[in-house]
Amino acid sequence: MALKTLVKVSEVNNLSDARYCAGMGVELVGFPLDENHPKFIELSSIREIVNWISGVKVVGEFSGDNIYNMNYLAEQLNLDYIQLNHLIHPEFLPGLKKPVILKVDFNNEKPSETIEVLKKYENKVAYFLLENNTEPELNDLKGILEDICKKFQVILGFGIQQSALPLIIDTINPSGIALKGGEEIKPGLKDFSELSDILEELEVND
Repeated sequence: MALKTLVKVSEVNNLSDARYCAGMGVELVGFPLDENHPKFIELSSIREIVNWISGVKVVGEFSGDNIYNMNYLAEQLNLDYIQLNHLIHPEFLPGLKKPVILKVDFNNEKPSETIEVLKKYENKVAYFLLENNTEPELNDLKGILEDICKKFQVILGFGIQQSALPLIIDTINPSGIALKGGEEIKPGLKDFSELSDILEELEVND
């Protein structure tokens, strides 16, 4: 299945989500790899999940700054990308052995501060994952977001609702969007309604 834009699904911790994402054309599937993360699962479980799916690229999501540990897990899990959930000094990034997705908090009050961060890291990462916990109104930010997405490789991680997809895809036009996986109701039983509303809307009609 082809989608209108790249989609990353973060915080996946079960086979149901991973297989659904692979079948729906999601390109990037992320697993939290910090043991204190509420959705962390054992590495052996991640290996099993990865072995079950095909056609997706695997992202390891890290909140620490131990470069050695990130590279070790990247090799053990055959990661395609390393995602950093916070900023580290740019000089450390070349030490990572996989392309980097850097999470950046979008400052909707002072977008210029966000732009300065993006400029600082732009030649050192594959994508910026732009998030904002306050969920600002995209219509109010479409101009600045469109400008940012023209200049940088951005995966937009906030304001992603079915009704906002035309604005996101046609006007803001990021490199991709980011969604989050959810918990299983019980092993093998999962409600995909939140993901499916977005992914089905993004499906390219033949």
